[in-house]
Amino acid sequence: MLRISLMFMLALGTVGCAADVGESVDDASEDTDDPAGKEDGVVRPVGTFEVDNVAGTQGLYLVTLMSDKTFHYEKRDRVVCVRAPCPARIAARDGTYTYTKSGRSRYIRFLDEDRELIARYRYTFSATSGVLRMTKIDDGAAGATVSLTRDEAGGWCETSAQCTTQELPLFRCLGAHWECSEDNACVPGTCSQSGL
Repeated sequence: MLRISLMFMLALGTVGCAADVGESVDDASEDTDDPAGKEDGVVRPVGTFEVDNVAGTQGLYLVTLMSDKTFHYEKRDRVVCVRAPCPARIAARDGTYTYTKSGRSRYIRFLDEDRELIARYRYTFSATSGVLRMTKIDDGAAGATVSLTRDEAGGWCETSAQCTTQELPLFRCLGAHWECSEDNACVPGTCSQSGL
């Protein structure tokens, strides 16, 4: 009898452990806000991220996530043409974004000016390598994954103020500031001469 009781308790313990094996990933389940930050061990992607080979890319190829929760992204849409060369159709979007999560997956939700959903991407980010991997999620189904690398030299901008919201590395000079160039890149502004 004691032997049967021990076997029964061991079986219950195994079942109990099996139930705690982890959360499933369900891209169709509802998202919840994800306010976790550095203090929780979560490093969020901020800055401009680009694919390594922009020329051969279709789909998302540039993403700028700013610390004020605004974004800019550019993608090349597929173009059906009869005769080469076929020009790429570039679509750019601006708006706001939020971080959400579902199970163990984290998402970036891109919203338009009316706070309506434009797109939802499951993401992973490595702060050490600066690589942001994004998978578009449509109606719970995963699409293509794109791997983008943080542009440490400068970011995308339309105004100089957008450069300061990308956590770009600081440069050393008197009067250091970022400017936005004509080709929409953050560049170091002219420094003042020391002692003047």
